[in-house]
Amino acid sequence: WVDISPEGQGRCPGGGELKEEQKFRDYVVRVYSYDPTTQGIRFAKSECLEVLKSDKAIYARQSSDNPGAGFQIGGSFDDKTGRVAIGTDVTGDGRPDLVVGEHTGGAGRGFFIFDVFEISDRFRCIATFGDQETDVRFEDVDKDGKVEVLLLDETFADWFSHMARQSSLPGVYLRFRDGAFRPAVELMRKPAPTKSDLESRARQHRNSNDDFWRAGAAPYDLRREILALVYEGNATSAWQLLEMAWRPDLEGRDKFRRQILDDLAKSRYHEDLLALNGGKLGP
Repeated sequence: WVDISPEGQGRCPGGGELKEEQKFRDYVVRVYSYDPTTQGIRFAKSECLEVLKSDKAIYARQSSDNPGAGFQIGGSFDDKTGRVAIGTDVTGDGRPDLVVGEHTGGAGRGFFIFDVFEISDRFRCIATFGDQETDVRFEDVDKDGKVEVLLLDETFADWFSHMARQSSLPGVYLRFRDGAFRPAVELMRKPAPTKSDLESRARQHRNSNDDFWRAGAAPYDLRREILALVYEGNATSAWQLLEMAWRPDLEGRDKFRRQILDDLAKSRYHEDLLALNGGKLGP
């Protein structure tokens, strides 16, 4: 993106079509889109975000000119229910905030970036996070009146196809604390499955006709479930499931487990996952 606000002030270039507008008290937030065939506009094939306070322009930002690049007021691009209403107190400091999502676009999937601005007597950017290929969701998970962020840990992105990542990668809840959005492991913890539940799940995986089994590898559903258990604080159950679900006629189980542990060690949330699982991720 390009900040086009000279000394904190600026307007989007003319010639754009108003894509979205939201208001809160004396703030107005707009997103303009620009026809790539329009002549004379510096930032063709792009979008521009503009913020006004008391009818005075105070901030403007231009997206890249990559295909698909643009902004979303409220954050989440793919899920309208996962957006934050303008004026919501996202940080828990009692002041209204504005969440803006940006997608960088490009030949690949591009990246999602999210900014949180304070929109009280002053306007300022409080936090920036994301920079990943998968979208996020904002919601009050524990119904305490404070907004949390659910994002996906892309450490394991190569395990799944692009189409399967949004529904397969393990989730991490973030909460604003000490000036930044940090993992809230207390919201991720879930009760461990019972032995009979694990046996039932394992039987379903073991008896499936998944193509991955025929290729001598763990199916997507088994990978997804093992990771989910680890990210719920139940790493012990995850390894028990792996032991029970792996087909006895196939090699590679121990290698697969080592791969999981090696990739967990690369995660930016590794220390948080250790704390969630009592200091131990291995069997």
